[in-house]
Amino acid sequence: MNCSGEPLVTVPSYLPKQTDFFLLNNGQLNNLCVNDTLLRGIKKMEVSNNEIRYICDEFFNSLMAVTLGSNEVNVEIDLRNNKIETLPEIIQSISSVNWYLSGNPYHCSCDNIWMAQWLTKNITVIDSSEFIRPVVRDYSKVLCSNGEFSGTPMYELDSAILGCIPSTISKVPVILVATIGGAILFLICILAIIISSWTLIRWIIFKNFNTYISRRSKGENLQDAVFDALVSYR
Repeated sequence: MNCSGEPLVTVPSYLPKQTDFFLLNNGQLNNLCVNDTLLRGIKKMEVSNNEIRYICDEFFNSLMAVTLGSNEVNVEIDLRNNKIETLPEIIQSISSVNWYLSGNPYHCSCDNIWMAQWLTKNITVIDSSEFIRPVVRDYSKVLCSNGEFSGTPMYELDSAILGCIPSTISKVPVILVATIGGAILFLICILAIIISSWTLIRWIIFKNFNTYISRRSKGENLQDAVFDALVSYR
C-alpha cells in the first residue's frame, strides 16, 4: 500500500488485509501510533521524510507482539529523516526487525546513553542459529544534534564522554554527608548531656570508685577555687 506524498498527519486506522508493504514517505505525519492489527503481516514499513516527533508505546508493543517467536529477521522499519529526538528503551527488546533510524535530531545525554550502547551491540547481524537481535542498518549515520556532540555518531559515545555518573555512585556523597552529620549530631547530644549532668557524674564516680574528680584546674589558687562543699575543722 503506497500512500507516499499524501498529506496525512496520522497513519490510516485501516489497512487492507494481507498488506505486506506500507509506504508513507514524504508526508506530514507527526506521530506514529499503530496497533497490532495494522502491523500484522507487515514486512516493510517506510515512513521516512515526515514530521514524526512522537511514537506511541502502542506501536512498539504491537511490533513486539507480531514478531514474538520469529526465527528470522522479517520486518523492516524505516524512520529516517523525521523529528525524533529519542526512542523508548523497549525497542531493544523487539526481535526480528531491521531498523533505519538516521536523519533524526537525536538528543544525546546520560538519559539515553542506553541507545548508544544498543547501537554498538547491534552493529553486526547475529547468526540466526543462536538468537535474533534487532539490527540498525544505518547505525553509523545515527548522529547527535545537541551542543558539543552535534554531528557525533551516537554509537561512539559512552558514559565517560558524556560525563555521566552511575546512580549508585551519585548517591554516595549524599549518604556520606548524612552519615557524618548524624554522627556529629549524636556526639553533640552526648556532650551536652555530660556537661549538664557533670556534678551527678562526678558523684557516681566518687561513690562507686572512691575517686574524686576535682573541678579545680591545675595551678589554680585555692582561694579562687570552686568546691562542692566546705568542711571546716580545727
